[in-house]
Amino acid sequence: GFSERQGQRLMRQAGVGLAALHSRGLAMQDVSLENMLVFWTNPSDDWEIRLCDPGQAIRLEFDTRGIERPVPFHGYVGKQFRPPEIYYQKQYLASRVD
Repeated sequence: GFSERQGQRLMRQAGVGLAALHSRGLAMQDVSLENMLVFWTNPSDDWEIRLCDPGQAIRLEFDTRGIERPVPFHGYVGKQFRPPEIYYQKQYLASRVD
């Protein structure tokens, strides 16, 4: 297993990866451990996280001021856990579902 410190670092990397997607106007819609690759990097001699399988990703929508707009319900995403916004089957802020 990982130490607490390693776990914190890996979770931070996942958050940075998600923020990078959001900064490019994408919401993953299916963030789970199943969609994270953990691998050993030989040069830095440490573990790293990479997000994968963005098959349910959607484009974020913004108004003219750059504020995120709600997107229409696109169908159920994820597997066992789904945010409440998805169950309402109404518009939602896609970045918050991530």
